[in-house]
Amino acid sequence: MAVKDFFSGAETLPCKTFEIALNEAELGNVDYAMIPIENSAAGRVADIHRLIPKSNLHINFEHFQKVEHKLLIHPDSKIENIKNILSHEQALAQCSDKIQKLDLNILIGADTAGSAKTISDEKILDTAAIASSLAGKTYGLKVGIIRCGNIFGPADYNLDRLVPGIIVNTLKNKKTIIRSSGKLIRDYIYVQDAARAYLILMKKMITKKLTAFPMLEPFFVSCEQM
Repeated sequence: MAVKDFFSGAETLPCKTFEIALNEAELGNVDYAMIPIENSAAGRVADIHRLIPKSNLHINFEHFQKVEHKLLIHPDSKIENIKNILSHEQALAQCSDKIQKLDLNILIGADTAGSAKTISDEKILDTAAIASSLAGKTYGLKVGIIRCGNIFGPADYNLDRLVPGIIVNTLKNKKTIIRSSGKLIRDYIYVQDAARAYLILMKKMITKKLTAFPMLEPFFVSCEQM
């Protein structure tokens, strides 16, 4: 998804590992290798800071990708049947709070899209994948849970995140690190508004007798509606 956003119209070459992707760029088989460095929820991506210094590559561009994970289930399954959750370890870390509340068994996959493909190909009905909506659309899965985007508010103690980081730096008279060119636009929602959005979503699910929302039929909640 990041490649599609940043290199619009470019031909993609999916790789099974970050190491393979970097190697393809070193060999000249591709023009660029697009690699995740870190994210605001779970910090640095494992192995990247070890692999890049070993390569002969240089960072040419920086892109901030809005990550919106979805809980994807097989079309023949229902959310109440899910016992396990499969995804890349980074995505699992980003959604750890939600996973704990759902009380699901964690299974680590090679990547997020590959996890969705596994559930689709093997018709696994008791396992959900954490992946993007694009992966769900590609492999014919449906969304079991809707996740709000960037949430801010009290009790957020992850100082790697933008809002609490700025607040702490300001209180300590420290300079705030500018993470982008300023052209990136991010959607933020206050934690209480997010909670109200989930309540509205639950009411809609009850009145419509739905246990999951099929792909391409998202439910939108705006602050004005609440």
